[in-house]
Amino acid sequence: MKSQFRTVLISVAGSLFYGLVFWVLDSLTDYLHLKESFVDLLILDIPGYELYIRITVLIFFIAFGIIKGILISKNAVINESLRKSHEELVALNEELVASQEEITAQNEELAAQTAALEETNTEIENQKIFFEQNFIQSSTIMIILDSKGCCMQVNPRYEEAFGISSRDLLNNKRNIFRDEFLRNTINKRKLANVYEKHMTVEGNLLCGLKTKKAKKRWYHFKAYPVYSKAKELTNVVIQYEDITGTKLKEQQLSSQKERYKVTLESIGDAVITTDLNGNIVMVNRMAEKLTGWTYEESLGMPVKDVFNVVKSKPENNSLEQVLGTGKIINREKKHVLISKNGTKSTVSTSIAPIKDNSGRVMGVVFVFRDITREEKQQERILFLSYHDKLTGLHNRTYFETKLEQMDKAGLYPLSIIIGDVNGLKLTNDVFGHLEGDKLLKTISVIIKDNCSDEFVTARWGGDEFAVIMPSTGYKKAVSVCQDIKKACNGCKNSPIPPSIALGAATKTDSSSGIYTILKEAEDNMYKTKLLESKSARSSIISSLEKTLIERSYETEEHAHRLKELSEKMGEALSLSQNEKAELNLLSILHDIGKIGIPDNILLKPGKLNAAEWIEMKKHCEIGFRIAQASYELTHLAEFILCHHERWDGKGYPQGLKETEIPLLSRILAILDSYDAMTHKRPYRKPVSHAEAIKEIKKCSGSQFDPHIADVFINLWNLP
Repeated sequence: MKSQFRTVLISVAGSLFYGLVFWVLDSLTDYLHLKESFVDLLILDIPGYELYIRITVLIFFIAFGIIKGILISKNAVINESLRKSHEELVALNEELVASQEEITAQNEELAAQTAALEETNTEIENQKIFFEQNFIQSSTIMIILDSKGCCMQVNPRYEEAFGISSRDLLNNKRNIFRDEFLRNTINKRKLANVYEKHMTVEGNLLCGLKTKKAKKRWYHFKAYPVYSKAKELTNVVIQYEDITGTKLKEQQLSSQKERYKVTLESIGDAVITTDLNGNIVMVNRMAEKLTGWTYEESLGMPVKDVFNVVKSKPENNSLEQVLGTGKIINREKKHVLISKNGTKSTVSTSIAPIKDNSGRVMGVVFVFRDITREEKQQERILFLSYHDKLTGLHNRTYFETKLEQMDKAGLYPLSIIIGDVNGLKLTNDVFGHLEGDKLLKTISVIIKDNCSDEFVTARWGGDEFAVIMPSTGYKKAVSVCQDIKKACNGCKNSPIPPSIALGAATKTDSSSGIYTILKEAEDNMYKTKLLESKSARSSIISSLEKTLIERSYETEEHAHRLKELSEKMGEALSLSQNEKAELNLLSILHDIGKIGIPDNILLKPGKLNAAEWIEMKKHCEIGFRIAQASYELTHLAEFILCHHERWDGKGYPQGLKETEIPLLSRILAILDSYDAMTHKRPYRKPVSHAEAIKEIKKCSGSQFDPHIADVFINLWNLP
């Protein structure tokens, strides 16, 4: 197979060689500009060509043949070598092609990576420029920490805010967890969560400049982690926002809210606020009290369910009206509010819109107050404006108004009764104004009970009463006066019995003025009072004497004994008949003032203490006022006042001495002391006559008038 391939290859090569020789000969022919080709010259016998040319051609063919032989001999070796070289070249070419394709692909990939890297570098550079511009120029205060909390970078706003330079922070690698200043600029517990839990944290803190004199400011901080591509924490960024202004506003707002809250809680009015839907947003304590609903219970409830009022007649929905018009509704009309537990109270209400800064209605505020007590007070004021506070009868204003109305209406016969209380001043002086008030009340009840409902009963003045009797004649008016006096006489419960002087007058037609009739009734009353005055005073004095005997240890026997002693002393001292009579009456009434001393002091079985003794000493002054209040006893008033004065000036109530003390008072002092010593008292035993005389003699010149004492002592030595 190889030899055949070889023979073929040699033949092909020989053909190629001959072809090449003929191509060379043709080329030479052209080059030498021959008319005939070398081939023709060699093959054909062409005349005219020189011999040297033929020889040359012949030599060339011989040489060519030799060369061809040599070549043919070595052709097999060369061909084999060429074949192997060709195969190697083919394989190498294939490898080169593959390598070229791989290099091309790598170059393309490298070009793409280079482009991406350039793009990334550009983006990084842009981001760096953007970061630096924003970091440096940002109005936000910023600090960047490394993964261990050391300061890496701060912006100018940080330096301004905290008064520390970036050079100081960066050169010293200050750690925010350990540095005394830096750790005050952050909440360490929250910052630890950023490093440990890789979470974003924020909060508010109060801190200031590094200088101690600088005022502290409020900051809102936000700290967040920064990661590498490997998801590892590389940095922590902390941003600060100065919220001092906001905080101050919040504090002012909080303070304002607190003031509003305190104001709302302090005012006496109840307040409920609602939203646009009429649901409750806020109630104050007074609203809680009136409605019975607590803030927690009422929050979010419809206001109509909490502010539950009973309306006297159908009305427009106030809430909708305010929300629709944005105008305030003031309720003069009163409503009845029903609380959660059913309690009813009368309230007055005003309803106003709540608006924002733009004037838009945001809700409604109900302001209401309990006027139940106010209504009662108004009723009370109205009552008092026409009634006497003490007795409950109508007052003079009402009396005169009704008198004119009845006169104008022609309710004839129109009768009037005027009355004046007897002994009111005496009662006030002796027992105090409370007892005087009781006397007035007693008489007012008597008058009211003896008058029909059609009559107008009134307290005309301090101790005066009046009655208007429409369509009533004079005889009936006189009959009513008699009924009132009879009722007074039958009242035995007062220390001073109720007594009143009455006068009546009647207007039968319009010919005379009504105030003329009133004056006539008043004149008739004074006439009656003048006629009854002596009897009334006597009755009052008798009543007082009786009351004194019933209330104290002073018995009628004591009064009789003093009367007997006074008669003897009157004779012994050669007193006039008038003086003897006065001394006898003084011996009976000298302690009349004890009627005004409280029972717990007057009836005390033991010794009086200092305060009680001061009260007891007042009986002299009370007795003095009682005597002055009665014409028949006026001449005894001074003697009653001074019967406890002492000769040496150490007595009471005026501290008079010697002859400054009235004679009858000096005499009574010895007589009263002797009887008190020789007769039993609840707080001590009696002494003998001799011991009593001895005591009087001992006190002569100090307690007693020495002359009168001697006369009294000698009185017992008479045969």
